[in-house]
Formats: sequence, C-alpha cells, structure tokens
Amino acid sequence: MLFDGTGRPRRAVSAALDVPEQREAARAVQRTAQLLAEAQRIGKMGSFNYDVVEDRVSWSVELADGCGAVANTLARVVRAPFA
Repeated sequence: MLFDGTGRPRRAVSAALDVPEQREAARAVQRTAQLLAEAQRIGKMGSFNYDVVEDRVSWSVELADGCGAVANTLARVVRAPFA
C-alpha cells in the first residue's frame, strides 16, 4: 500500500503466484516415497540415511520394524567410521 503525503492510501500493489509445477513436484515426491515404502514392505527390507553434517541417522519404518531393538545399535555402527 502506498500512501500520499496526508497518509491516505494512494495505490495498492498485489501479486499472485501460481505454483502448479511445485505442487506437481511435491505430489511426485510423495508418490515415489509411497512406492518405495511399499516395495520395502513387500521385499521385507528397509533403508537408512546418515546425515554427516547433522550427525543424525534416520531409517524407514520397514527397517525399524525388521530390526526392532537393533535400530539403536545400527545408529552407533553407522556413526562409528565418522567418529
């Protein structure tokens, strides 16, 4: 909003952003994640990721279900080479 010297509104400016490509990309990522989870469930396997910068280990639900209490040990084993 732009105002004149007396403080009254003189001009309004607005913008609109259409983001269909971003929405479609987000849907594609979500669908890929669903397909990966399904494949891991069917194959009785899982996956994990170690973020070196954040020193954080994450694993799929399928891996956690398959390993149970071993998941915490897995986190220590994955970190060990970087310690």
